[in-house]
Amino acid sequence: MDFSLITYFVMLPIMEFFRESFGNYGWAIIGLTFAIKLLLLPVSLKQMSNSRKTQSAMALIKPEIDKLQEKFNLRKKKYENDPAKLEETQKQFQEEMMAVYKTSGALNPMSGCLLMLVQLPVLIALYWACSGVPFQPSILALKVEATDKTSTNSKINNLNSSVVNYIGDDGKSGRFLVKTDIPEKMMLGQTYNLELVKEQGTVEPLPSEISWNLLAKDQDVTKVVESSSDWANGVIDFQIDPNNPYKATIKANKKTDQFSLQTVISSSRGHQSFFFIRDLGAIGLAKELSLEGIRWDILVLVIFTGITFWVTNQQMSAMNPTPPSLDPGQADMQKQMQTLMPLMFFGMFFFMPLPAGVFVYFITSNLFQILQTYLTQLRADKQSEGALFTS
Repeated sequence: MDFSLITYFVMLPIMEFFRESFGNYGWAIIGLTFAIKLLLLPVSLKQMSNSRKTQSAMALIKPEIDKLQEKFNLRKKKYENDPAKLEETQKQFQEEMMAVYKTSGALNPMSGCLLMLVQLPVLIALYWACSGVPFQPSILALKVEATDKTSTNSKINNLNSSVVNYIGDDGKSGRFLVKTDIPEKMMLGQTYNLELVKEQGTVEPLPSEISWNLLAKDQDVTKVVESSSDWANGVIDFQIDPNNPYKATIKANKKTDQFSLQTVISSSRGHQSFFFIRDLGAIGLAKELSLEGIRWDILVLVIFTGITFWVTNQQMSAMNPTPPSLDPGQADMQKQMQTLMPLMFFGMFFFMPLPAGVFVYFITSNLFQILQTYLTQLRADKQSEGALFTS
């Protein structure tokens, strides 16, 4: 699935609507997140309803499961020196336990998975909208290799790039790609043409801040490189058309391993301040490895993101009880994992090069989820009290 299409046709128009309404991309991220969360609210409520039904069913069958567990513990002690009998007892316990689950309908793992799969494409596109344009430049890349051997393949595919989204300074959007006649392997001494073209969109004129960069095999194509590497001198002849910066030619003078041709469409549109955040497009916790290089605003965002993840995890753990296990220590291990997972995410955010705008999205999404879970649980508790009172 091409999530960039969902981002382009759904997320970015909604974001631009909120930006025009509130005049800032910070509010636009919050508005976009709330809009999508409200759109997915019926699916989310259905998922939470299934969790509550599972929780109720688990409570009803707990006495029966406890009896099976006690029976197994006695037989386990009896056959602790007989591996064959112990294995047979474990298998029998598992079968009896699954029969109880099947009868009661306490466990239906696919229901939660299916509901999550419905939401996943939209949530990924929402994340892309907050981590891509207009907060980061649009980057296109071609993987190229030069050889002196003629290809025997009668059908040679040209190495056109993938398509990327772009938003101009006037708020109009477009989708761009690099078209080329470069085959899967460049022939030495032959000149090939490249052109940055607009595939669709309303952005006019074409973006003016573009750059072409040659990257060695081990360089990251997802990051902007300010200038071509020295390795290309005498190896690759790359020329930008002086009359048209969107066109270029490339020729290989020597055989090379695979390298990358990077095209960057820059944009400063999303680099706005928002409350204590200096730059919504700023990436990473630190500019450099020093105390002076720390972005304190992003540090605050990282801490708050970790806290909200922890709260949502605790809420979901309370709503999704863990079924009994043959191993008594497994429950403790699962509780430890439920505690450690948010801490792992928290630690990961310290090192992941994410834009500040993405943390705004995470925090907004988590706060929405916390409030939704709290209100849903409060409503369920009141209904239970009412049912108890009338009975």
